[in-house]
Amino acid sequence: MKYLKWIPLLLIMCIIIPFNLLGQGKNTASANIHISIVKALQISQVQGNLTFADLVQTGVSTSIGRTPDKGILFEVNGNSGRNITLDFENTTLNNVTGNKSLNFIPEVSQTKNNTSYINPTPVLNGSSHKLEDINGTGYLYVWVGGKMDVDRNLPVGDYSGEFSVTVSY
Repeated sequence: MKYLKWIPLLLIMCIIIPFNLLGQGKNTASANIHISIVKALQISQVQGNLTFADLVQTGVSTSIGRTPDKGILFEVNGNSGRNITLDFENTTLNNVTGNKSLNFIPEVSQTKNNTSYINPTPVLNGSSHKLEDINGTGYLYVWVGGKMDVDRNLPVGDYSGEFSVTVSY
């Protein structure tokens, strides 16, 4: 009987002690969350072409070209004030009747948000440029010309290829 007095005390201790050991308090960790919502980035050809006139071979190597203002005008639009990156490369023009090719070396300029070829700035492959605001949308006008060095021994025929420019935020 003398042990019966201890049973309630032991039961209480069995309940209280584990809760104290397990209840170590709260630990909290946090992390910042961020997202930027931007307008879709688009590029489209507005005007011009890179079709060159016939070149008459005279047995002399020559260079033929077109300045950017006489080539193609691309319009880039997206989130105003954001920087975009322009990527492009030389283009290989293949002879459709043979296995010879010709290298087109692009010359690229930009005129910010101006559709006229005024105060152009040269553009290097991989360079970054800011989209300038017009009524809440960012614009950049990109002008493409270029040149080809035509070897005097290059076979006659039509040469064609496709110039690509990629834009990204």
